[in-house]
Amino acid sequence: MKKLIFLTIAAVITMTGFTSCELEPDEVIENVVFDDMIYTVYTKDKTATLTGYRIVSTDITIPATITYKEKVYSVTAIEDKAFHAAKRTDTLVIGSNIQSIGYEAFYSLIKVDTEIYCYPVTPPNCRGGNFTYGYGILHVPAGSVNAYRNAKNFAYREIIGDL
Repeated sequence: MKKLIFLTIAAVITMTGFTSCELEPDEVIENVVFDDMIYTVYTKDKTATLTGYRIVSTDITIPATITYKEKVYSVTAIEDKAFHAAKRTDTLVIGSNIQSIGYEAFYSLIKVDTEIYCYPVTPPNCRGGNFTYGYGILHVPAGSVNAYRNAKNFAYREIIGDL
């Protein structure tokens, strides 16, 4: 009888996917504001996606991490059209944890003489409409110049490996 009860409990646990009392829920928190930028925070994997802005200055820094409710989240993505209607900027800094940049995330933001500092060692997966026109001067990590030259949607006349 004990064996039957144990097997029944084990079957219920397996079928429900329940494995621990301490599982962290996969919570998605939208409209988190950090340094005048707007993010969606994903609590389970401790990441954040930049989705927009409140105020844009002539110098924009997208950080590697943000802090929300005393927890640190890696900023790994920039959403489609995140800065679509923003005015042009002089300096754009892209944090080291960025893995993907959405379609037209920086549309109309980058001008011919904008200095762009892109800290990811591996070029982010970048959808079109951002860097394809060759505007600006792209600064990347010293060992990553060729990777950026060969990356899709990073068409620059000048790539400098000085980070």
